[in-house]
Amino acid sequence: MVRAIGIAISGGDEEVSLTVITRHHVLTKVPQELFHLVSLKYLNIAQNRITDLPAPVGKSYSCPVLDEHFLQDNQLTSLPMAIFHLPALTILNVSNNKLQKLPFDLWRAPKLRELMWHSVRAIRANQ
Repeated sequence: MVRAIGIAISGGDEEVSLTVITRHHVLTKVPQELFHLVSLKYLNIAQNRITDLPAPVGKSYSCPVLDEHFLQDNQLTSLPMAIFHLPALTILNVSNNKLQKLPFDLWRAPKLRELMWHSVRAIRANQ
């Protein structure tokens, strides 16, 4: 039973924005199609069991207006470099995953201003 997936479409005459929210341990994989939604502005797939993100078709994802991406509290062990090539991405939360390092390409993110990356698991392991 999928009980926590919500899709909201809003906008006026000029722009349509798409928001996808799902959480509460429903997802284990992210559909590749999500990263081909050209009007996607906000993607919250936090608090699931996601272990990896789909590789982009080609060099990058097709989400030119994706502004906020929330992936915290999953089981991610790595991030694809393509996530840091999203042209409008300003906020990325990947905290509380199994990430040991981030790709160097994070320094190439054109608009990224807020990156949340910490792991309670890693902090506890080092104490």
